[in-house]
Amino acid sequence: MPFVGDLAGVLASSYILGEAARLGVGRGVLLRMALNVAIEGVVGLVPFAGDVFDAAFKANQRNVRLLERWLEQPRRAERASLGLVAAIALGLLALVVAALLLMALALRWLVNCC
Repeated sequence: MPFVGDLAGVLASSYILGEAARLGVGRGVLLRMALNVAIEGVVGLVPFAGDVFDAAFKANQRNVRLLERWLEQPRRAERASLGLVAAIALGLLALVVAALLLMALALRWLVNCC
C-alpha cells in the first residue's frame, strides 16, 4: 500500500531520535536528526524515485553518525548542527519569499493582460 511503508519507516526512524533525546543530545543535533528523517519521509513519498533516494540517503545511518559524533564531542557536534539547521531554515525562507514574489508577478501580469 502506498505511503504505509514510508510512514512505518519514519516511525521506526523516530526511535533513534527518542533515544538521542533520552541521552541528553542538544536541540541542534536533534533538529538535524529530525530534518534527516523528514527529508527521507517526504521524498520517499514520490513513487519509484523516493525509493531510490531512500536507498542512497540513509537517514538512520546519518543520525547514528550524528549521535556518535555528539557522544565524542558534544559542543562541536551541537555547533555544526545548529549552523546547518540555520542555513536550511534561511534557504527555505528565501525559497518561500521567491515563490511569493513570482506568484505576485504572475497575478499582476494576468490582471494587466486580460
